[in-house]
Amino acid sequence: MALQGAPNGNPSFTSMGATFTAPSQLAVKAPAYSIAQIALSFGPSDIELGWIVAPSIYHNQNPHLFVFFRSSGGACEEGIPHQTTPYCPLNDSTGYVNLNSKYFPGMRIGGTPAFFAVGYYAADDFWYIQYHDQYFGKMSAKWWSGGNPLFEFRGGDTAEWFGEVYTPNNSATYRCTPMGNGNYGSGKNSASVTGMFYGTGGPLVTADPQLYDVTTPKYYDSNRAVNKTFTSSFSFGGPYNGPSGCKRPK
Repeated sequence: MALQGAPNGNPSFTSMGATFTAPSQLAVKAPAYSIAQIALSFGPSDIELGWIVAPSIYHNQNPHLFVFFRSSGGACEEGIPHQTTPYCPLNDSTGYVNLNSKYFPGMRIGGTPAFFAVGYYAADDFWYIQYHDQYFGKMSAKWWSGGNPLFEFRGGDTAEWFGEVYTPNNSATYRCTPMGNGNYGSGKNSASVTGMFYGTGGPLVTADPQLYDVTTPKYYDSNRAVNKTFTSSFSFGGPYNGPSGCKRPK
């Protein structure tokens, strides 16, 4: 996981984004899942956007587009059918709005690099959600408040770019759940995040985040773990072609 903190810890980030590798398929076994995403947060409030391979939900091993919102009062998400977390409330002034786009949450993506971005637009007080060249949705800054204006969300103090896997246990069935495209991050032909950026209301800034968390380095890692000179990009993933001993399924 790569993290960039806002200057002086202020919630001044109003946009962020990057381009992620998105494989055509990934050998994930239900109920495990694999994610690659961006996240912009301030305290308990955040926006998460990316792709997810979750065969227990989508009944395939393809990446799907999702967006997730979290507040102190709970969470909502778009793009996950039969989800346990509620769909976001549709409201033109205080909730989520679907925008006319050829892209939509839950759609199958993958096989080509995926550009994700979020950005706050003060003129209408909404956060805009972007995939490739189009905004497909927006969320009101008021949604995070729960009716209390003090908790309205108009800027973050932390920007993150990362891959993630969930497994129900560490049995042999799930131990080799792939992240990224499955290749070990510090090895060859691994998944990548490129063109990382953030904005604070002026010109966009090239990000130079710090690698701060690799939870199971035997199975997953990043080229930033061995080379600190990379800026605005890094490779990540696993557990194939690494010390885990996991083999890519044929």
